[in-house]
Amino acid sequence: MTAARVAEVELLDKMSAGSVNVATDVVIGASRDLLARVDRAASAYRNRQRMPSDATLQFIAPSSLRSMVVPT
Repeated sequence: MTAARVAEVELLDKMSAGSVNVATDVVIGASRDLLARVDRAASAYRNRQRMPSDATLQFIAPSSLRSMVVPT
C-alpha cells in the first residue's frame, strides 16, 4: 500500500471508531422535508422579487414526486 492509502485507511478507521450508530423506529418520510424546502424557497423568491408575502406561486415538479409524499 502507498503511504497515502495507509493514511486514508487509518483516518477512516478512526472516524468509524468514534462514530455512533443511530437507529430509530420512526419513519419520517419525504413530505416534511419537501414542504419545508418549498416554503423556504417560495419565501426567498418572494423576498428577492419584492412580492407580497401572500403572492401565489406555481410549483412544478416531476410526477414521481406525488408517490413520495402521498401516504400509502
